[in-house]
Amino acid sequence: MKFIVNADDCGYSAHVDEHIRNAIALGRVSSTTVMANMADFEGAVKMYAELHDKASFGMHFNLTEGEPLLENQELLDYGFYKTENGKVVFNGKMFKHKYLPKRIKEGIRMELEAQLIKVLDSGIKVSHIDSHHHVHTAPFILPVVTGLAKQYGIKKIRKINNRGFRNIKAFQFLWMQYVRSLAHLSTTTHFYGFDEFLEIAKTHCFPSESVIELMCHPGGKYHPDEEALVLRVDLKKQFDADIINYNNL
Repeated sequence: MKFIVNADDCGYSAHVDEHIRNAIALGRVSSTTVMANMADFEGAVKMYAELHDKASFGMHFNLTEGEPLLENQELLDYGFYKTENGKVVFNGKMFKHKYLPKRIKEGIRMELEAQLIKVLDSGIKVSHIDSHHHVHTAPFILPVVTGLAKQYGIKKIRKINNRGFRNIKAFQFLWMQYVRSLAHLSTTTHFYGFDEFLEIAKTHCFPSESVIELMCHPGGKYHPDEEALVLRVDLKKQFDADIINYNNL
């Protein structure tokens, strides 16, 4: 069995980045994903320069928090953006499972491409794609994301949560068929939150060939107990497993 431990939200803030840096340095996190539009993007770039030999660095697409990189009046009028405290910010979370017209998907594509270009232009070699609040898994956003992956030569993507989407197995199956067969993207065999996996592993055995991504949020205010688990639990010892990153997948 192999694990990839991915810290989401790299670049979110200096506080978050300090905690991610520490977890990578201690060998508890093997991968992270970068947000292009948040407060400490430059800190994420510096972290890559320091630690890219110890962890993979992927793209954390964001349509749900903070300010977009591009102005788009059509997305604002549609409600995908909103005005908050005098600033235009993302409002994409409420559209995650809704039908999106072609013109809106094009506006989303332009924003996501701007985010990806910003990361690539900083010198970061993008190992894989995931997203804030998992918007890349949404039915009408997934084709936009996979199109950008193909255009920019990215070969790997975070899979849909094994317990997500109300356990709709047919949807999970079709999602995986799409990314593997049509979009030609590689994924791990399983994906869970770190603490979620530890609970599941108490009663469930995983095949020895499994490659499992575990998501975590060092420094994140909404996950106060998760980081302590990440730093305390020795996955390699407890599960007789290898710790790899997305560059090794």
